[in-house]
Amino acid sequence: MQKIVHVLLYGLLLAVVFTGMMGITHFIAEEEERVAQETERQLALQRAADKEAEEQKQLQLENTRTVLVKKLPVYQEKKIVKQKADSDRVTLSYGERMTLLEEDRLYAKIQTESGQTGYVWKDGIGKLQQTDHGLQNPNAPDTQPPFVVFIDVEEAVQQEQTSPQERDAQDTISLNTALKLEKKLESRGYVVIMARRSPENSLSDAKSAELASQIEADASIRICTDYLTDVSDNDAGNPADDSPDNQTNHGTGGTLQRAAAYCSTKQSAFPAARYAADSKKLGKYLLKSYTKETGFTNAGVLGTDEYPGIQKSKTPAIVLKTEPVSGPENAGRMERAKFQAKMADGIADGLDAYFRWKMEQTAAI
Repeated sequence: MQKIVHVLLYGLLLAVVFTGMMGITHFIAEEEERVAQETERQLALQRAADKEAEEQKQLQLENTRTVLVKKLPVYQEKKIVKQKADSDRVTLSYGERMTLLEEDRLYAKIQTESGQTGYVWKDGIGKLQQTDHGLQNPNAPDTQPPFVVFIDVEEAVQQEQTSPQERDAQDTISLNTALKLEKKLESRGYVVIMARRSPENSLSDAKSAELASQIEADASIRICTDYLTDVSDNDAGNPADDSPDNQTNHGTGGTLQRAAAYCSTKQSAFPAARYAADSKKLGKYLLKSYTKETGFTNAGVLGTDEYPGIQKSKTPAIVLKTEPVSGPENAGRMERAKFQAKMADGIADGLDAYFRWKMEQTAAI
């Protein structure tokens, strides 16, 4: 009987131990599951936090801009303001960064790294790119800014024999050629600043010249398509270096069917006189390539003080008369996008030649 009791007790003890072990095993399994769930929850939270941080980083990157020109003034409103020596207005330098707040076709509202807000000319800023060396200005791999070309459209002269529809067509040719030139220059590594992007006037000639000077553009080109004037003294179409430097203010009687470039003279009383020599070279190289590409006749580089966009310029600047639109055949050709692309190619090639000359001059100093 005693043995039976012992067996029963041992059996009971084993049952208790087994039950306990089963309970412990179940508890351990539940605890492991709870820990696994908590770990997964924490990982999910971390992934969500990482995703949010990455999205914030991308958003910040998306809204980060860098200065593409040598100098970029910050205005308090959407208005080009003349620079003054004692002005406390903020001016950013090439490579500085900012945050884009809003933008339209011409201006961008930005916040500087120091927290100041204002408006800048939108073409003067660009996005950064992620490279192996971090965020970089995509326009130049080094600290030297690329060449900056300022492009504007000179309105066609309103002559009695030209109808409003013809003048509109001429201005459209100039603007479309300017926009095509912008794309071609950017593909060649230039930074392009457009003074306008629609037929409506965005800036006066004086304000346009002021902006080009403030950003320290390397060259300014004003494209114009109308009936040529001021060429009667240069009928032979002499190249720029053969044109006398005192050719200025010839009057408005000429109507020759030729492409011409106008620039300041050294004798001018306006600020542009300081850049007359470079402007003349710019006109020469542009006309040579432009007329070669288009087949137009070269009327030469002519000195003038008649254009406000030239007078006040503090950078090499020319007005390029593309060739007058005259007759259905000529008009039809110049209104075609393919031919406007040829015109833009010629101007771009001329700029390449001018800047090669400029770099040679700089290297020789």
